[in-house]
Amino acid sequence: MTLRLGAYKDYLLRQFGEAQLDVWINEHLVARAAAEAGIEATPERLERWIESKLEQTRGMREFAELGWEQAQWEELRRQYRRHARMGFLLEELAKRRRTEGEGLRREYEARYGERRRARHILYAVRVPPGAEAARRAELWEAARRKAERAVERLRAGEDFAALARRESEDPATAHRGGELPAFARPDMVEEFAAVAFSLEPGAISEPVRSQYGWHVIQVLEIIPPARPCTEEVLAEIRAAAAARPVDQGEVNRLLEELRARAQIRKLWPPAGAD
Repeated sequence: MTLRLGAYKDYLLRQFGEAQLDVWINEHLVARAAAEAGIEATPERLERWIESKLEQTRGMREFAELGWEQAQWEELRRQYRRHARMGFLLEELAKRRRTEGEGLRREYEARYGERRRARHILYAVRVPPGAEAARRAELWEAARRKAERAVERLRAGEDFAALARRESEDPATAHRGGELPAFARPDMVEEFAAVAFSLEPGAISEPVRSQYGWHVIQVLEIIPPARPCTEEVLAEIRAAAAARPVDQGEVNRLLEELRARAQIRKLWPPAGAD
């Protein structure tokens, strides 16, 4: 992707810094994604978006208690208007992701899909800030070896719950013998879910790496879907997903995905500049 700042680059960077450059990049990526998806930020849609935000704000107790005058609400309206195009497009893209393809599948799985009861033993990896690459690798390798030894012991007949109570570094589940509440696939990080949803009850997994460390997983029960995945059910889910407000986490994930798919290089100064 190319954003041409031209002769104004030095002024813009002095005034706004590199953080503002990232804002411009995000705006460019969002606008491009919206155009590809056929989403248009028409004046009418932007006005409806602004009014919906004002209505949401008026409904918040902390704002209702302020007793704002009309002039203060008009100032808030002006602030919303400055960010309306970006806000509208981000929300529409996020809702489009929920209601199509993989996003719709995840919505179904979260609401009605198959669930698992499982337990795990976590060998956490806690890398100190600023640690050298060799030290990071050493910590990950040490945790992996612990997980491999646990797999060997469990497959040889050692009690899973007892081992989890002694060795698991997940404070939320260790005292319960590693047992997790029943979960849908979208509830877990993908690496964990992929293995948990491939195991038969009673089987012991190989060590599974996630952002938290190394897990050893045992599925206890497969819970069938609460409702079948029919067109009628999907239509119901699609409508509910489109009506649900977009949260900041969704916006952040969308921006991360757009940036990951783009080829971004920051070139200073531009070719041919003095």
